[in-house]
Amino acid sequence: MTFVSGELRPRPADNETVAVDGQQASSGTCSWRAVGLAGLFIVGIWFAGNLASAVDRASRTDVVADLRPHGPIHTAADGRLVFVTGGTGPAAADGQVVAFDATSRTSATLLGELRRPLAADLSPSGETCAITEQDGDRPSMLICSTGLIVNLEAYAIDNRASFQPAGGARPADIVSDGRDGWYVSEASSASILHVDRGGTIAPVATSAAFLHASPIGLARDGDQIWYALAEYGIAGFRRGAAPYEIRGGQWVESGIAMALTPSPSLVVPFVLMRERYGIQGWVTYQVPGDAEHPRVVDGLVSPQGLALLPDGRLAIAANGRLILYRPRSRP
Repeated sequence: MTFVSGELRPRPADNETVAVDGQQASSGTCSWRAVGLAGLFIVGIWFAGNLASAVDRASRTDVVADLRPHGPIHTAADGRLVFVTGGTGPAAADGQVVAFDATSRTSATLLGELRRPLAADLSPSGETCAITEQDGDRPSMLICSTGLIVNLEAYAIDNRASFQPAGGARPADIVSDGRDGWYVSEASSASILHVDRGGTIAPVATSAAFLHASPIGLARDGDQIWYALAEYGIAGFRRGAAPYEIRGGQWVESGIAMALTPSPSLVVPFVLMRERYGIQGWVTYQVPGDAEHPRVVDGLVSPQGLALLPDGRLAIAANGRLILYRPRSRP
């Protein structure tokens, strides 16, 4: 059985002849072989049908070959996909924040000359911010198109979680707060931080000491903030006056990113999953009262980012490519 372009297809049987001492096998032997092959064929079809219905429920619609995103993807208010590219080589300052319109297949550079960019987002007012990784003597920073630059190192060092090793900031994702600020997931402090327009940093959620987990992927729906904790699951909370205590995800485990859907029937959004000790990944969701997690996309290699387009397609960054899928089954 082969997996081709999002489809599970039975592998054609090899043509073979049966002979004994150079002569064709007896009719009885051939009959038994025919029965055996027919049985195997029926079992194979049954297995393929069940596996296909349970696993692969999306068709790959497009691969954007000229864009090589890495890290999380976000859908901006105008429907464009926002992600980072480049800037990963030694001393390379060619990293960019790119906005891609999947309908017109046009892209625009929102922010450039970045070193080791990790993730980015675009606010409804058109401002862009990116987070960068520490690189040599350059600290991890939040860099915005408005000229705002925030050093994340000092906060991470001063507020390092007891279960985290010594070191600087390790940001993972960033999303707009819908106004003029930004949410950043940061591993060293095991927190979700809010950075306002003036550059002031304040925690809005911190991980419980016993959990030993830090937030990775982020998503926002109004005042609701969603976070992924890898093997500790996915959950959400509403921002309050005091920092929220992250105690672990309530639903899907092994999630690294999310794509929000407007469907009111969902308990959690679409979730990008990845093997805990491997490179294979898939996309799933969960609805109320259903313990199963249907896989709408499977067979992903090294997935990093997930977003939902206005037309219902899923955008996935995997193996250095931007891939668009149309789910066959929707929550």
